[in-house]
Amino acid sequence: MRRVRAAAVKSLSGVAGLNWMGTTAWMREVEQPRSGCREHSETHLTALKITKVALVFNKFQKKEKYRVFLGALAVAPRTDFKRHRDQWGIFQTEDLDAGLRQSLKEIFPFPLATEVKELKDNDLGLDVVVVKFQSGDALVFSLGEFEIPILWRPKVMVSSRLYYLISDKTKDTFSITEKMKWNQYLGRMLSWRALFRFRPIFDSKDMNYLLCLACHNLLVKMQKSI
Repeated sequence: MRRVRAAAVKSLSGVAGLNWMGTTAWMREVEQPRSGCREHSETHLTALKITKVALVFNKFQKKEKYRVFLGALAVAPRTDFKRHRDQWGIFQTEDLDAGLRQSLKEIFPFPLATEVKELKDNDLGLDVVVVKFQSGDALVFSLGEFEIPILWRPKVMVSSRLYYLISDKTKDTFSITEKMKWNQYLGRMLSWRALFRFRPIFDSKDMNYLLCLACHNLLVKMQKSI
């Protein structure tokens, strides 16, 4: 883990305007999960995904034809009824919106489009938006003698817009959706945590992992199109 992180920081050290203090500190935090907690094992992978996102973005910066700068970062708030269920716990309620907004800033600590002093014709801006997301849970509806289970897994949908900074003309748009795997979802739903519900079954750490995975795959998709 440390070698991978150090290599990423070293490879990005020559890009002007990067501030790695927040990202490296967050990596150090997730690098030491509580021992014995299976639910925190994904945080190791989250740190690795942030590193991979940084490396992919660095490849953009090394393109001779284009320079890519960060535009807007946003998270669309949830409006579905499921948020009242899957973000709730007896002693703790998750604020997933705020957690995802903070994670976006940590994943993309890159040069800002608003700080570019001399624009070139092919300079590109990148907007990233979490269009839709949900945590996970389950409900059972009774219709007479029949019971219908309704299951929903944690999911994050991320979209981006690549555009020319001078003209604001869109070059391309991309979208990626990542969902928690069924075995991980069912394992959590059958755990003591789901039974007692002292806190939400799925939390910000689960959503951050999906967000990092989506952002990494999004940038890989964008890189292939340039």
